[in-house]
Amino acid sequence: MDPAGKSAFIGVGMSAATGAGRVSHILQAHLADRPDVVQAVLNRQNGCLELRRPGAEPERLAKGFRAAGKSVFTLSFRGRIPPFRKSFLETQNLACLRVPRAGIFAFDIFYLTHPDSWADSLLARTLYRGLADYPLILTCSEYSRGEISERFRIAPERIRTVPLDCDRVLFAPRRVDKAAWLASYGLPADVKVLAHVSSGDKRKNLPGILRAFRLVLEKHPDAVFVKAGKVLHGSNHRALLASIASMGLKNKVFFLEGLKDGDLATLYNVADAFVFPSLAEGFGIPVLEAQACGCPVVTANTTSLREIAGPLSLAVDPKDDEAIAGAMDAILRDPGFRRRNFDVTQAFLKRFSYAPARTAVAEWLTD
Repeated sequence: MDPAGKSAFIGVGMSAATGAGRVSHILQAHLADRPDVVQAVLNRQNGCLELRRPGAEPERLAKGFRAAGKSVFTLSFRGRIPPFRKSFLETQNLACLRVPRAGIFAFDIFYLTHPDSWADSLLARTLYRGLADYPLILTCSEYSRGEISERFRIAPERIRTVPLDCDRVLFAPRRVDKAAWLASYGLPADVKVLAHVSSGDKRKNLPGILRAFRLVLEKHPDAVFVKAGKVLHGSNHRALLASIASMGLKNKVFFLEGLKDGDLATLYNVADAFVFPSLAEGFGIPVLEAQACGCPVVTANTTSLREIAGPLSLAVDPKDDEAIAGAMDAILRDPGFRRRNFDVTQAFLKRFSYAPARTAVAEWLTD
């Protein structure tokens, strides 16, 4: 194959369990049958950049340095991407490759704006390098558009905001035997469920949410807090467990790991409220998923979350524990909140669609 005669979608093989990963898989599927577009994906298992085409064995384009870690693995492909006619890169973490004639999807720049550690700050200076040189930059919220424009001194008109969405078939209201579902995970029956979904990164505000939850228990002693998503790494998880114990929440906080999307949708339907007042989000797909399921949401009135918080949401200052607790309490005390706001929320959600992103990427690779 002559790479110069083709356009390429270049990815890092992200997991569909993340918001960015879901977008990547949707874009890959949209481009899969295009004869003029190929997929160039980093294979983390064999350390190679592979060309993938329907019905054909993967073709090795370049070999990286897998043993050195994912960041060095990514950086090792710089200057080794074949000269495709045009390319589109699935994430801002590939900006450092400086692929010519390429567009890029920059979901957020949190390694720079909200680092969890000094290592994240170092990653920001390496992985994001060259972002301003890409002629097409797509992002998923006006918040991210503003941050990218300001931090990298890019004219705002060079950055295009395209909305994201969720699977409306999967994430939808459904009848669930709440007691049976709770029992299947070893959770007590006849409780009020406050749900949260995240990796637990600092910007997810989990310590603040738990402090607020402790306040809620004073008025709703029958409430439990259920966190879904991957468990934090080692010492961070141990510190979280110690914090939970010190607040007397040991028998009130439950962790559900590795939920499939179907189980996640069930959790949204079971929950009395979904609690997601993050300190920063590039978009916040879980908030969209919960609203699509008809689950009331407590979220933040900052960053991108204020753009996607609809009538079924109460948006508060994410740094105010009492405000978060007050929003949870308000929802738990008002069983009609869900019903009253359901129809208008479904109308609100119609503004979200993956179509603009699919169209923008396809047009870029075709032009």
